[in-house]
Amino acid sequence: MKNTRIIIISLYALLMCLTVKAQEDYPKHEFSVGGFAGIMSLKHDLEQGTSSDKLSGGIGLGYTYFFSKNIGLATGLDFAFYNQDIKLGEVSGSHQAFDLEVREDFEFRYNLKDYTEQQSAFYLNIPIMIHYQFAETENMIFYAAAGGKIGLPINGKYKSITGNLKTEGYYPHNKDLIDDVPFRGFGEFPVSANEDKIKYKMSVSLAFETGVKWKLPNEMFLYTGVFVDYGLNDIKKEDMGRKPLVQYNPLNPEDHVYSGILSSSNEKEGQENTFVKKINTMGYGLKVRLAFGK
Repeated sequence: MKNTRIIIISLYALLMCLTVKAQEDYPKHEFSVGGFAGIMSLKHDLEQGTSSDKLSGGIGLGYTYFFSKNIGLATGLDFAFYNQDIKLGEVSGSHQAFDLEVREDFEFRYNLKDYTEQQSAFYLNIPIMIHYQFAETENMIFYAAAGGKIGLPINGKYKSITGNLKTEGYYPHNKDLIDDVPFRGFGEFPVSANEDKIKYKMSVSLAFETGVKWKLPNEMFLYTGVFVDYGLNDIKKEDMGRKPLVQYNPLNPEDHVYSGILSSSNEKEGQENTFVKKINTMGYGLKVRLAFGK
């Protein structure tokens, strides 16, 4: 009787161990490296003009902790590059300037047509997402992940690309209007390449990803899927400034200075308005990752 009890207890303990073993027979820690590509844009809410999305992408490192065979918490570091082209219609403006040639103050006037500018931003995104995998077969597992991302701005810049500029100078001292002296900065000019840095704010985004997790030898996996990121907040800084879009360059009058759309304003109907109301990050495309479990 005593031996029977020992045998029953031993079998029960062995069964429990096998059950726990079966429940824990999956990698709890998963590390990955990969890349993504698609539309990675800076969505502008414009007062005037149009914007166009551009292809871009990035690379990332990932870590997922699995609470069970199907559910995990995913995080990591994504280095993402966003860009956008903005095209304005016709913009006119003026500002006070100083002519070094004749040592005199004057009013610099400009008319800019078809101005196009490229804006770009480089972000370090930190995702926090719930990972769910299902419908497992011998060779693959379907997965989906949803959550959010915090984006830390690393770098940003703008670059003027194309456009046609017409300028003139009004000298109130002798009431003289000059509009065809190119070496003094007055006349018709193509837009010259000009670029400078832009400072953006932190971004907060909703994130979703889904696809197939392919099984490879030695606890390795290949993720192939699609992703969507939707920015929730305005990343445009409030203190961007209200400069004229085109500025006179007293040191080199033929080489006009373009302030950039985000730093500029335009007077319309007696009011000074910025060209951009707000900017949100947006991304969607394809994603590939190589992962290994432990």
